[in-house]
Amino acid sequence: MSDEKPKETYSPKWCPHVSGSFVRASDPTTGKPEPTWVTMSCSVCNDVYRMRCDSGAPIQWILKFATQHLHRDPLRDPFPPQK
Repeated sequence: MSDEKPKETYSPKWCPHVSGSFVRASDPTTGKPEPTWVTMSCSVCNDVYRMRCDSGAPIQWILKFATQHLHRDPLRDPFPPQK
């Protein structure tokens, strides 16, 4: 039996070509989040970035990565209207 926890993946709705994966785990004695590795990738430029997250908020790092990988001009190609 393996002690590995399942990886979670997240991709922002406004940047679907960016995705990130991480393992969410917490210390059973204190309840604090354990450090985890976050792997982020962009399918447009094939950039991959891996970092260690100690804060317990890996999705925030994925969102920061996504803002750098929009790959479009927001003035010429604005976001589509929200439904």
